Amino acid sequence: MTLFLVSVRSDEEARIAVAAGTDAVVVSRPRPDAFIPTVPTMIVDVAANLLTPAVDGPTIAIGGDVSHGLVIIRETAPTEVDLDAIVAAGRAGILLAAAGRLVDTLGLAALDDIASRCRSRGLLVGFSGGLESPDISRLLTFKPDILLVGRALRVAHRCDAPLDPDAIALFRGLFPQPSAAIRPAKTPAKTEERPRRWRDRIFVRDMVLEIDVGAYAEEFGRRQRVRFSIEAEIEAIDHPTRDMRDVVSYDLLTDTIRQVAGAGHVEFVETLAETIAARILGHPRIGAVHVTVEKLDLGAGVVGIDIWREAGG
Repeated sequence: MTLFLVSVRSDEEARIAVAAGTDAVVVSRPRPDAFIPTVPTMIVDVAANLLTPAVDGPTIAIGGDVSHGLVIIRETAPTEVDLDAIVAAGRAGILLAAAGRLVDTLGLAALDDIASRCRSRGLLVGFSGGLESPDISRLLTFKPDILLVGRALRVAHRCDAPLDPDAIALFRGLFPQPSAAIRPAKTPAKTEERPRRWRDRIFVRDMVLEIDVGAYAEEFGRRQRVRFSIEAEIEAIDHPTRDMRDVVSYDLLTDTIRQVAGAGHVEFVETLAETIAARILGHPRIGAVHVTVEKLDLGAGVVGIDIWREAGG
């Protein structure tokens, strides 16, 4: 489960953030006597370059023993040597941070790769840096342990402005559900079950990329143009669209295409289509997907595959 963390400057801001739905707050502590909020708190230890749980206040569990903290890595991707050294030092994981937008600084493909490499070593991974509401669903596909949000939760997105409780509540709604590590599970009220109705569709059509694909020897080592089209059926909402909580962004489709297509040589377009469909169906509001993958450089015609898949199918 991904935790939603908010940067705060005072105990009052911390209480506002938790009341609006954050799992925990983060404070920067350049000196030992800096304040610690009376809510679940993580501390940026400036001197040690670590994100650590507060030890003299309510604790926050991020899975496993986080007493040694997350190493903060800024503006760059960790190497294999870096990650091995973090494991050897007994750290819990890493927090990737950027002064600007992290998704632009490192790119989604790199973030996906970093998250995968961290998980393979048993390390936690967090993302921070200019995160905006459309970024949340994109980053959740990588299953990070932490998303730390800052400026987007302040009035008018200004760093010097107060926290906006409505913005925090909006972001909270973009996460699948509150973390059980922070909030005890509540027994849901009994409601009459209604069948889902898949009425709306989001789509991307005719997205062309040059990629490494093909089973013949002559197709290895040369890139080919491949065209992707996707339609995804989504559960219709029962009110007019108001904000990002009501939207399944087409970024999910284009991001998935780029990530799958850029993962290395694939012999079959069928593999591309199946992988894309499976990833998209991981979104809780998507009930069915239609994926078309076409090779454009094999002669006068176009060859490819159409597949239809349903969630749970």
